[in-house]
Amino acid sequence: MHEFICPHCSIPLRVRDDSFRNRTIECPECKQLVLIEETEHGLLGVAAPARKSPSQKSTEAPQKFTLPMWSMAGLLSLGGVLVIAFFLLRPKQPVEPDRIDPREAGLKEAVLEQAELNPVDTGSAPATPAPAHVGQTTPESSAESTVPDDPVSEKLTGIFQLLNFAHQKSGQQAQLIDQQHAAHHSWIASLVASNLSGPLPHWEAEWNAPVNDEFVRRRIPAFTNPLIPVMSGDDHYPATHFVGVSGVGVDAADLPRRHPRAGIFSASQVTRREDVTDGMSNTMLVAGVQSELGSWARPGTASIRSFTREPYLHGPDGFGTGHPNQMFVLMADGSVKTLSAQTEAVVVRRMAAMADGIALDPHVPGDPLTLSAAGARPIVMPAPVQDLPQDLPIEVEMEPDRPVLDLQPRLQQKIVRFELTRPTSFRHVLTDLQELIGVPIDVSALPPEILDLSVKVTLENITVEDILKQLCAISETSYEAAGEKILFSRKPAP
Repeated sequence: MHEFICPHCSIPLRVRDDSFRNRTIECPECKQLVLIEETEHGLLGVAAPARKSPSQKSTEAPQKFTLPMWSMAGLLSLGGVLVIAFFLLRPKQPVEPDRIDPREAGLKEAVLEQAELNPVDTGSAPATPAPAHVGQTTPESSAESTVPDDPVSEKLTGIFQLLNFAHQKSGQQAQLIDQQHAAHHSWIASLVASNLSGPLPHWEAEWNAPVNDEFVRRRIPAFTNPLIPVMSGDDHYPATHFVGVSGVGVDAADLPRRHPRAGIFSASQVTRREDVTDGMSNTMLVAGVQSELGSWARPGTASIRSFTREPYLHGPDGFGTGHPNQMFVLMADGSVKTLSAQTEAVVVRRMAAMADGIALDPHVPGDPLTLSAAGARPIVMPAPVQDLPQDLPIEVEMEPDRPVLDLQPRLQQKIVRFELTRPTSFRHVLTDLQELIGVPIDVSALPPEILDLSVKVTLENITVEDILKQLCAISETSYEAAGEKILFSRKPAP
C-alpha cells in the first residue's frame, strides 16, 4: 500500500501496489489528474497535465458545457501585475484511456483508520487510549480519545499526513518541527511549499511582501474549517483555522525545548522527538481556532498559539473548532482527541506542554504553571488590586495603534483580466472581490434587488478602480473610499 498527498487539494490518497507506477489517476475529492511517480521515498503523486483526445482536437469549435464550475484562481503576481480569473466553465471531457477509477486504485479520502496512520514517532504504533466521557475523571485522562466521523477530525488527520510526508521527503525523521523559515514565514507556509503544487515563496522577503502575493493570496483547503464561516483574518488575507500548539503562557513560543511549559511549536527553535518526554499520545500538536484569525503564511499567533487565559474553549485565546460545547485537537501521535467545556483546565495545560512530566489524570497533583526549569523565567502573577488606595490611578498598557490601511494603492492595482462568464449575483461578486483585494466592502446600504442582480462582464488590462466603476454602471450604484473600507450605495434618482 502506498500513501501520498494530492498535489492539487492536499487530501491523502492511497494505491494498493506498485502496478500504478507512471499511471494517471483522478483525485476523488478535486477531480484533478494525478500522475504517480516513483521517487527515492516511494510512490508519490504529482500534478498531471490534462490531455485532449484525438476526437476532441478535431472538434474545437462547438463545445457543450455542462455543470459550470466556479473557479477562482486568485491573485497571481507576474512582474507586479496581478491576474484575477473568475468563474471558469469546464467543458465535458471524454474519459482518457489511462485514467483509473479511484475505487479500482483503492484510493481513500481524508480520514484513515487509526491503525493505518504512519505516526510521526516511527518507533512504535500510535497509542489509542480507551475513550472516556468528556469531563469524566479517569486514570487515563478527562479528555476523550477518539477519531470521530467529523469534517474537522478529517482536516486534522490530513494535516498530520502532510507533516508526515514532509518528514519523509526531507529525510529528517528525528526532527519533529523545523523552524527554518520562522523569521519571515509560518510553518504552514513551509508545509505548503514542500507538499503542494503552485507558486513558491521568496523566503528572504516578509510573508506579506508584494513579491509573495502570488503565494499567500491562495486559500489552502487543508487548513480551513468548513464549520467556521470567516475565511479571512484581521490582516485581510486567506486565514488558517488550525494552529500549532506552543505550550502554556504568553511566552511559550520562546521557551527552551525542555521547559515544563513549552509545547511542540516554537517561534525559532527546532523540536525533536526526544524533546517530547510526556509521550506523543499525551501531547497536543495542532488545535483549531475560530477567532483572532490571520494568514496561514504569517508567523506568530496566526499560525502558532499557546494557552494563556481560561476558559480555553471559546475563550480569549480564540481556540475552538466550530462546535458549541467541544473542540477537537490533534495529538503528536496522529490521534484526534475531544475536549469539552467540562475538561479540567489543568488537563488542557498538561496536554499543551510536552515535557512537564505530569500524567493527564486530574487526580494527580501538579500544574505546568507552577513548575520551573533551570534558567527559565518564572511566571509573574499580577499583584492584588484590592489593597491599592482608592485614589491611585491604575496604569493600563494600551494596544499599539494598528497601521492605517491605504486604499489608493489597492484601487490602482493592475488587473490583466477580469471575467464573469456566467450570470453571478452582485452580492457574490463583491464578496469575492473583497477577499481578493484585501479591502472590506460595505453593501449594507444596497437593497436586495440590487444585491441579487445577475452580472456578466469581461474586462482586460484595467485596475481595481475600473472594475468597481464598471460594476457601478451595471448595477446603477456608486461607491466611495470611506476610511479603510469601500462603501457602496444606491445611485440617487436624477
